[in-house]
Amino acid sequence: MTDLIMRRHIAASRETVFAFLVEREKLLRWLGVGADLDPVAGGKVRIDVTGGDVVEGEFLEITPPERVTFTWGWLGSRDVPPGSSTVTFDLIADGADTLLTLTHTGLPNGEDDSHAIGFIGERGAGTPEMHGVEGRVHITSGTFGKALGGASGGYITAPQPVIDMLRQRARPYLFSNSLAPSIVSATLAALDLLERGAELRRQLADNTDYFRQRIADAGFDVIAGSHPIVPIMTGDAIKAQQLASELMQHGVYVTAFSFPVVPRGMARVRTQ
Repeated sequence: MTDLIMRRHIAASRETVFAFLVEREKLLRWLGVGADLDPVAGGKVRIDVTGGDVVEGEFLEITPPERVTFTWGWLGSRDVPPGSSTVTFDLIADGADTLLTLTHTGLPNGEDDSHAIGFIGERGAGTPEMHGVEGRVHITSGTFGKALGGASGGYITAPQPVIDMLRQRARPYLFSNSLAPSIVSATLAALDLLERGAELRRQLADNTDYFRQRIADAGFDVIAGSHPIVPIMTGDAIKAQQLASELMQHGVYVTAFSFPVVPRGMARVRTQ
Protein backbone atom coordinates (compact mmCIF):
# COMPACT_ATOMS: atom_id res chain seq x y z
CA MET A 1 0.00 0.00 0.00
CA THR A 2 1.01 3.62 -0.56
CA ASP A 3 0.74 6.80 1.52
CA LEU A 4 0.29 10.21 -0.09
CA ILE A 5 1.41 13.33 1.78
CA MET A 6 0.83 16.87 0.53
CA ARG A 7 1.55 20.19 2.23
CA ARG A 8 0.21 23.61 1.35
CA HIS A 9 0.38 27.12 2.74
CA ILE A 10 -3.05 28.77 2.76
CA ALA A 11 -3.60 32.50 3.25
CA ALA A 12 -6.45 32.02 5.71
CA SER A 13 -6.85 31.26 9.39
CA ARG A 14 -7.12 27.71 10.76
CA GLU A 15 -10.72 28.36 11.69
CA THR A 16 -11.59 29.33 8.11
CA VAL A 17 -9.81 26.34 6.58
CA PHE A 18 -11.37 23.98 9.14
CA ALA A 19 -14.84 25.22 8.20
CA PHE A 20 -14.21 24.26 4.55
CA LEU A 21 -13.59 20.68 5.70
CA VAL A 22 -16.71 20.15 7.83
CA GLU A 23 -19.38 22.54 6.52
CA ARG A 24 -21.31 21.34 3.48
CA GLU A 25 -21.80 24.65 1.67
CA LYS A 26 -18.17 25.67 2.08
CA LEU A 27 -16.94 22.21 1.01
CA LEU A 28 -18.98 22.44 -2.19
CA ARG A 29 -17.31 25.74 -3.07
CA TRP A 30 -13.97 23.93 -2.96
CA LEU A 31 -14.64 20.35 -4.02
CA GLY A 32 -17.46 18.57 -5.76
CA VAL A 33 -20.98 19.14 -7.01
CA GLY A 34 -22.86 17.51 -4.12
CA ALA A 35 -22.15 16.55 -0.52
CA ASP A 36 -23.76 14.99 2.54
CA LEU A 37 -21.79 15.53 5.76
CA ASP A 38 -22.44 14.62 9.40
CA PRO A 39 -19.34 16.16 11.06
CA VAL A 40 -19.17 14.07 14.25
CA ALA A 41 -17.07 11.00 15.04
CA GLY A 42 -18.81 8.13 13.25
CA GLY A 43 -20.77 10.54 11.04
CA LYS A 44 -21.09 9.87 7.33
CA VAL A 45 -19.19 11.54 4.51
CA ARG A 46 -20.50 11.48 0.94
CA ILE A 47 -19.09 13.75 -1.77
CA ASP A 48 -20.24 13.77 -5.40
CA VAL A 49 -16.97 14.91 -6.94
CA THR A 50 -17.77 15.14 -10.66
CA GLY A 51 -21.42 14.31 -11.09
CA GLY A 52 -20.50 10.65 -11.50
CA ASP A 53 -17.62 9.82 -9.15
CA VAL A 54 -18.79 9.54 -5.54
CA VAL A 55 -16.65 9.37 -2.39
CA GLU A 56 -18.05 7.70 0.73
CA GLY A 57 -16.61 7.33 4.22
CA GLU A 58 -17.12 8.31 7.86
CA PHE A 59 -15.52 10.82 10.19
CA LEU A 60 -13.01 9.31 12.62
CA GLU A 61 -11.72 12.45 14.38
CA ILE A 62 -12.77 16.08 14.46
CA THR A 63 -10.61 18.36 16.61
CA PRO A 64 -11.43 22.04 15.91
CA PRO A 65 -9.55 23.73 14.40
CA GLU A 66 -6.56 21.37 14.30
CA ARG A 67 -7.46 18.07 12.65
CA VAL A 68 -10.08 16.28 10.57
CA THR A 69 -9.80 12.54 9.80
CA PHE A 70 -12.22 10.41 7.80
CA THR A 71 -12.20 7.19 5.83
CA TRP A 72 -12.22 7.49 2.05
CA GLY A 73 -13.20 5.36 -0.91
CA TRP A 74 -14.87 5.54 -4.31
CA LEU A 75 -18.38 4.14 -4.52
CA GLY A 76 -18.34 1.07 -6.79
CA SER A 77 -14.53 0.78 -6.87
CA ARG A 78 -12.82 -2.56 -6.27
CA ASP A 79 -9.40 -0.95 -5.82
CA VAL A 80 -10.28 1.87 -3.40
CA PRO A 81 -13.76 1.04 -2.04
CA PRO A 82 -15.40 3.07 0.75
CA GLY A 83 -13.56 2.60 4.04
CA SER A 84 -10.36 1.24 2.48
CA SER A 85 -8.21 4.34 3.00
CA THR A 86 -7.96 7.21 5.46
CA VAL A 87 -7.56 10.95 4.90
CA THR A 88 -6.22 13.29 7.60
CA PHE A 89 -6.03 17.09 7.41
CA ASP A 90 -3.66 18.64 9.96
CA LEU A 91 -3.87 22.43 10.34
CA ILE A 92 -1.01 24.40 11.92
CA ALA A 93 -1.24 28.15 12.50
CA ASP A 94 1.41 30.23 10.72
CA GLY A 95 0.70 33.72 11.96
CA ALA A 96 -2.63 34.64 10.39
CA ASP A 97 -2.22 31.86 7.80
CA THR A 98 -2.38 28.06 7.88
CA LEU A 99 0.01 25.25 7.02
CA LEU A 100 -2.15 22.35 5.84
CA THR A 101 -0.84 18.77 5.65
CA LEU A 102 -2.96 16.17 3.88
CA THR A 103 -2.06 12.54 4.61
CA HIS A 104 -3.86 9.84 2.60
CA THR A 105 -3.00 6.33 3.84
CA GLY A 106 -3.96 2.90 2.54
CA LEU A 107 -3.85 3.70 -1.17
CA PRO A 108 -3.02 0.89 -3.62
CA ASN A 109 0.42 0.93 -5.19
CA GLY A 110 0.70 2.71 -8.52
CA GLU A 111 1.86 1.14 -11.75
CA ASP A 112 4.01 2.56 -14.53
CA ASP A 113 1.83 2.36 -17.64
CA SER A 114 4.28 4.06 -20.00
CA HIS A 115 4.79 0.81 -21.94
CA ALA A 116 1.05 0.22 -22.36
CA ILE A 117 -0.52 3.44 -23.63
CA GLY A 118 -1.07 3.17 -27.38
CA PHE A 119 -0.90 -0.57 -27.88
CA ILE A 120 -2.47 -2.34 -24.90
CA GLY A 121 -6.26 -2.66 -24.92
CA GLU A 122 -8.70 -2.71 -27.81
CA ARG A 123 -8.36 1.05 -28.33
CA GLY A 124 -4.80 1.29 -27.07
CA ALA A 125 -5.97 2.97 -23.86
CA GLY A 126 -3.58 0.96 -21.71
CA THR A 127 -3.80 -1.41 -18.77
CA PRO A 128 -7.12 -0.12 -17.30
CA GLU A 129 -8.86 -0.78 -20.63
CA MET A 130 -7.29 -4.22 -20.98
CA HIS A 131 -8.63 -5.25 -17.55
CA GLY A 132 -11.98 -3.51 -17.96
CA VAL A 133 -11.53 -1.06 -15.07
CA GLU A 134 -11.37 2.29 -16.88
CA GLY A 135 -14.37 3.61 -14.95
CA ARG A 136 -12.72 2.79 -11.61
CA VAL A 137 -9.33 4.39 -12.27
CA HIS A 138 -9.71 8.01 -11.20
CA ILE A 139 -6.20 9.35 -11.80
CA THR A 140 -4.06 8.26 -14.73
CA SER A 141 -0.73 9.50 -15.99
CA GLY A 142 1.21 8.65 -19.09
CA THR A 143 4.01 9.71 -21.38
CA PHE A 144 4.02 11.33 -24.80
CA GLY A 145 7.05 9.17 -25.53
CA LYS A 146 7.01 5.45 -26.35
CA ALA A 147 3.99 4.69 -28.58
CA LEU A 148 3.12 8.37 -28.89
CA GLY A 149 6.23 9.18 -30.86
CA GLY A 150 9.15 9.10 -28.45
CA ALA A 151 9.05 12.84 -27.77
CA SER A 152 9.03 14.62 -24.41
CA GLY A 153 6.13 15.45 -22.13
CA GLY A 154 3.25 13.57 -20.61
CA TYR A 155 -0.25 13.94 -19.25
CA ILE A 156 -2.54 13.40 -16.25
CA THR A 157 -6.27 12.80 -16.33
CA ALA A 158 -8.29 13.09 -13.12
CA PRO A 159 -11.45 14.58 -11.58
CA GLN A 160 -11.62 18.36 -12.00
CA PRO A 161 -10.61 19.20 -8.38
CA VAL A 162 -7.37 17.24 -8.81
CA ILE A 163 -6.61 18.99 -12.10
CA ASP A 164 -7.36 22.37 -10.50
CA MET A 165 -4.89 21.59 -7.71
CA LEU A 166 -2.20 20.43 -10.14
CA ARG A 167 -2.54 23.60 -12.18
CA GLN A 168 -1.54 25.48 -9.03
CA ARG A 169 1.12 23.07 -7.78
CA ALA A 170 2.58 21.10 -10.71
CA ARG A 171 5.89 22.42 -11.98
CA PRO A 172 4.90 22.73 -15.67
CA TYR A 173 2.31 25.30 -14.59
CA LEU A 174 4.64 27.13 -12.20
CA PHE A 175 7.65 27.57 -14.49
CA SER A 176 8.17 28.37 -18.16
CA ASN A 177 8.89 24.80 -19.33
CA SER A 178 5.80 24.07 -21.41
CA LEU A 179 5.99 21.70 -24.37
CA ALA A 180 7.19 23.01 -27.71
CA PRO A 181 4.37 23.52 -30.25
CA SER A 182 5.98 21.01 -32.61
CA ILE A 183 5.80 18.29 -29.92
CA VAL A 184 2.16 19.10 -29.16
CA SER A 185 1.33 18.89 -32.88
CA ALA A 186 3.18 15.60 -33.34
CA THR A 187 1.50 14.12 -30.26
CA LEU A 188 -1.96 15.07 -31.55
CA ALA A 189 -1.11 13.40 -34.85
CA ALA A 190 0.07 10.27 -32.99
CA LEU A 191 -3.18 10.14 -31.02
CA ASP A 192 -5.12 10.36 -34.27
CA LEU A 193 -3.12 7.44 -35.68
CA LEU A 194 -3.73 5.40 -32.53
CA GLU A 195 -7.49 5.94 -32.74
CA ARG A 196 -7.37 4.38 -36.21
CA GLY A 197 -4.68 1.84 -35.35
CA ALA A 198 -6.67 -1.30 -34.46
CA GLU A 199 -5.12 -3.27 -37.32
CA LEU A 200 -1.61 -2.19 -36.32
CA ARG A 201 -2.24 -3.31 -32.74
CA ARG A 202 -3.50 -6.69 -33.94
CA GLN A 203 -0.40 -7.11 -36.09
CA LEU A 204 1.83 -6.19 -33.14
CA ALA A 205 0.06 -8.78 -30.96
CA ASP A 206 0.53 -11.47 -33.64
CA ASN A 207 4.21 -10.58 -34.05
CA THR A 208 4.69 -10.68 -30.27
CA ASP A 209 3.09 -14.14 -29.94
CA TYR A 210 5.25 -15.46 -32.79
CA PHE A 211 8.49 -14.05 -31.38
CA ARG A 212 7.79 -15.24 -27.85
CA GLN A 213 7.06 -18.77 -29.04
CA ARG A 214 10.08 -19.01 -31.33
CA ILE A 215 12.53 -17.57 -28.79
CA ALA A 216 11.25 -20.02 -26.14
CA ASP A 217 11.49 -22.91 -28.62
CA ALA A 218 15.14 -21.93 -29.17
CA GLY A 219 15.81 -22.65 -25.49
CA PHE A 220 15.87 -19.14 -24.04
CA ASP A 221 14.29 -18.32 -20.68
CA VAL A 222 11.49 -15.81 -21.33
CA ILE A 223 9.16 -14.34 -18.71
CA ALA A 224 5.64 -15.47 -19.60
CA GLY A 225 3.17 -12.89 -20.84
CA SER A 226 1.78 -11.17 -23.90
CA HIS A 227 3.55 -7.81 -23.73
CA PRO A 228 5.64 -6.83 -26.79
CA ILE A 229 8.57 -6.04 -24.51
CA VAL A 230 10.08 -9.52 -24.15
CA PRO A 231 12.80 -9.98 -21.49
CA ILE A 232 15.26 -12.81 -22.16
CA MET A 233 16.57 -13.87 -18.76
CA THR A 234 20.25 -14.65 -18.22
CA GLY A 235 20.47 -14.23 -14.43
CA ASP A 236 24.02 -12.97 -14.83
CA ALA A 237 25.00 -9.37 -15.58
CA ILE A 238 28.12 -10.26 -17.58
CA LYS A 239 26.23 -12.76 -19.76
CA ALA A 240 23.52 -10.19 -20.41
CA GLN A 241 26.09 -7.60 -21.50
CA GLN A 242 27.91 -10.11 -23.71
CA LEU A 243 24.68 -11.25 -25.37
CA ALA A 244 23.58 -7.67 -26.05
CA SER A 245 27.01 -6.80 -27.47
CA GLU A 246 27.11 -9.81 -29.80
CA LEU A 247 23.59 -9.16 -31.05
CA MET A 248 24.57 -5.56 -31.79
CA GLN A 249 27.41 -6.85 -33.98
CA HIS A 250 24.75 -8.65 -36.03
CA GLY A 251 22.63 -5.52 -36.36
CA VAL A 252 20.15 -6.37 -33.60
CA TYR A 253 19.73 -3.57 -31.06
CA VAL A 254 18.76 -4.81 -27.58
CA THR A 255 19.50 -3.56 -24.08
CA ALA A 256 21.04 -5.44 -21.13
CA PHE A 257 19.64 -4.80 -17.65
CA SER A 258 21.22 -5.83 -14.35
CA PHE A 259 21.24 -4.79 -10.69
CA PRO A 260 20.28 -2.19 -9.45
CA VAL A 261 17.87 -1.62 -12.37
CA VAL A 262 16.45 -5.11 -11.74
CA PRO A 263 16.80 -7.34 -8.64
CA ARG A 264 20.01 -9.32 -8.11
CA GLY A 265 20.04 -12.55 -10.07
CA MET A 266 17.43 -11.21 -12.53
CA ALA A 267 19.76 -9.83 -15.22
CA ARG A 268 18.20 -9.87 -18.67
CA VAL A 269 18.31 -8.67 -22.23
CA ARG A 270 15.23 -6.66 -23.18
CA THR A 271 13.88 -7.17 -26.67
CA GLN A 272 10.88 -5.38 -28.09
